Amino acid sequence: KDYNSLKDKIKETYFPLQFTSEAVSKTDSCTLVKLDNGKIDSLCNTIQGDYFEEYTFNGLWKENGLVLVNYQDWEGGNDFFINLKDGGHYYLTHNYKISPDLKHILSFVDLNETAFIPSGLMLTDCDNRAISTKISIEFERVIITSLSWLTNNQCLISGGTWDREKFSVNDLRNFRLTLSYD
Repeated sequence: KDYNSLKDKIKETYFPLQFTSEAVSKTDSCTLVKLDNGKIDSLCNTIQGDYFEEYTFNGLWKENGLVLVNYQDWEGGNDFFINLKDGGHYYLTHNYKISPDLKHILSFVDLNETAFIPSGLMLTDCDNRAISTKISIEFERVIITSLSWLTNNQCLISGGTWDREKFSVNDLRNFRLTLSYD
């Protein structure tokens, strides 16, 4: 079945981030995150020749007690959450979308990353100051090129088969994925 007509039903939802927070402060080269237990998680930028690490505070998701941080180094980077409750780090892929009800994150590995790791899809629950992976799937020959939420339990995924020799996606199609949260 062709799901191209569902493109008109896409719902874009953004994380409800606060861009200032008493939990986050900045020194010369470090971002300091004060956890609920009073401990400090220090994320310090480093530059040593060609090697570098850089952290950028993207915002606080107050309702879930999660600080969104962007990490970059000499090989690439991605976003991750710091849980203010326990200090745990939860890494996201480059491509992630939050559900309209703000309870689920779908993330995927796309064409730019497949040279290093397999294409994949991950469903994460985030609710009541907790974040956990519910589903993680790796694909051998399928590559996801985009993902969008349609409802709180349905999304539209574009993808096709991966041709390693030509470094391209063939047979690009849209798929509707219905999720069950049991």
